[in-house]
Amino acid sequence: MHPTDATLHILREIRDELRLTRVDVAWRIDALGDRVDVTNARLDEANTRLGRLESGHAEWAARVPAELDHLTTAVREVRDELHAGGPLRARLDDHEHRLGVLEKRPPSTTP
Repeated sequence: MHPTDATLHILREIRDELRLTRVDVAWRIDALGDRVDVTNARLDEANTRLGRLESGHAEWAARVPAELDHLTTAVREVRDELHAGGPLRARLDDHEHRLGVLEKRPPSTTP
């Protein structure tokens, strides 16, 4: 059985279409690879930033109890000073007195 001219023509067209399809697929794979590379780079950057954020959060979480302890100590010292009746208590009483006098004044009508 010998191929006819029509058969050869059809086979050549199929071959040419396969070549074009192969080129098109290769181009699409390359384009997809570029997008994957960009996406991977963005994910790597996001992971790096998230790592820094986690590290900062860990440092902050470690500092909060110590800072809270210092604040508690300072509040207790102020409370103790006020209860002891020292100079801070005298100043507070003086301020309270002057504020009470100001609050009893009638409102001023001038701006």
